[in-house]
Amino acid sequence: QKKCKNAFPYMGKEMNKTDTKIHLYNNPVQTADPSIIVTEDLHEIKEHGFPDYPVAIYIVDLSNMYTRSVRWHWHEEIELILVKKGRANFMVSDESYILSEGQGIFINQNTLHAVLPLEEENCVYFSIVFNPSCIFGYGQTILSVSYLRPVVSNPALRSIVLDGSLEFHSGILKNINDILETALQKEFGFELVTKGHLINIWVLLLSQTGQAGPVKRKEPKQSQVVMDEIR
Repeated sequence: QKKCKNAFPYMGKEMNKTDTKIHLYNNPVQTADPSIIVTEDLHEIKEHGFPDYPVAIYIVDLSNMYTRSVRWHWHEEIELILVKKGRANFMVSDESYILSEGQGIFINQNTLHAVLPLEEENCVYFSIVFNPSCIFGYGQTILSVSYLRPVVSNPALRSIVLDGSLEFHSGILKNINDILETALQKEFGFELVTKGHLINIWVLLLSQTGQAGPVKRKEPKQSQVVMDEIR
């Protein structure tokens, strides 16, 4: 097990019962279901968000979960976690990390993961689950080839512990905090603000892929022809 030091304590407002009602456009932060339903191959059976806005934000209290844990499962969505209170053992594939308040983790799509309690200690954390289509749309586009594939297809990025040991951690944690702050305050246009922060996070993730740069395509020369005619 890898212990992670505290890096970026979440400073958002305290949760209350009215913050955790389920309906995206009225209350964007949902209380996690007490149990996770999966298929035989541990694929989670749940739609996160909506087809036109595939983003969901959950508050997870292990003391309210079945067996006080989150069972092994995987899903097509990306997951960003930020610990609000306590500690827990976050397991991703064959890795295990003990995270505490203010720390987080990035979990790539189609990656097995689970959360287990530490003895009698409770843990409360936020989970942002989103489909990359909210950034890149559907189908194969120059954006998805250039910027989506290098992250989701990188075996070295199955998970990233966000504990402040690397500079880009703080940037991702700040954007997660900003997403939560906007959602908890139910600010007008929070969906757009959330999408902006997710794009910021994606750029930071891309910085860890070592890719040379985006796919280039030829720009039309029509504007130059027009300028020549004006001269």
